[in-house]
Amino acid sequence: MSFSLSREDVKQLFMDELSKANKNNALFHSAHEGFAVLYEEYEEMSEQINLAKMAIEQMWGDVRRNQNRRLENDTKCLQSAVTDTIREAVQLGAMCEKLLYFLSEGEQKEGDTD
Repeated sequence: MSFSLSREDVKQLFMDELSKANKNNALFHSAHEGFAVLYEEYEEMSEQINLAKMAIEQMWGDVRRNQNRRLENDTKCLQSAVTDTIREAVQLGAMCEKLLYFLSEGEQKEGDTD
């Protein structure tokens, strides 16, 4: 399957999100803090994935029972969960960028003290 979004496009989404996040939040103070933020974003993304799974399971049940009148609502629920999953994934990717920046800055500082 071909994608209309390239990896570079996705990385730009991460960078745009990071830029917005950095306006309200300081850089990480430690790797522990960075990991905690990453894990929180991961959990939020996972919750949305679980909502998408429930929506698609509901859709499948409706299709098997020929309850097509419910499919429009089911599809909207699935689309909403997918949209929120993507938003959470972008936030997670942005926090990965932030942690990578913290780690590279920490290595530079350690190198400066020698």
